[in-house]
Amino acid sequence: MTSRRYLITGGAGFLGINLCRYLLERGCYVRTLDIAPFAYPERARIDVIDGDVRDAAAVERAVAGVDIVVHGAAALPLAPAEEILSTGIHGTRCVLEQAERAQVERVIFTSSTAVYGVPETTPIREDAPLRPINPYGETKRTFEGALRWYGEAYGLRSVSLQVGARGRSLTEH
Repeated sequence: MTSRRYLITGGAGFLGINLCRYLLERGCYVRTLDIAPFAYPERARIDVIDGDVRDAAAVERAVAGVDIVVHGAAALPLAPAEEILSTGIHGTRCVLEQAERAQVERVIFTSSTAVYGVPETTPIREDAPLRPINPYGETKRTFEGALRWYGEAYGLRSVSLQVGARGRSLTEH
């Protein structure tokens, strides 16, 4: 794993910083791209790029020379709907396009159990119907489907990871 070079979008967020720490402990090269300030003690050991996933030039700089992109950047569910949609749709599309251009080996998309909306049963099964009830869940559902298209169209290897309070599931594309 130490030979891999990782970009974590949303690296200043809860999932992002914990993934950064995990990778650093294993001797990996880690770069982050985030609109939020990266104010953690690990900053000196991480290649920090301050920027927005909706900015193609910032994303192009961030993906240059990395093997794997973990796309965790998202507007939080309580943000205004316009920001959630802009970050979730335009930002994710920008990350996928730049990753494809840079010939990144793999993109890992952090989805959410929000794609299921209010579940009929718990624990939620991976084959449960997708019924998001808010813009956050809708953007996650949109790009779970888009990952398949990018894979077929461009050969971009990707995986989506649904993270929720009761567990996680992994879907390879």
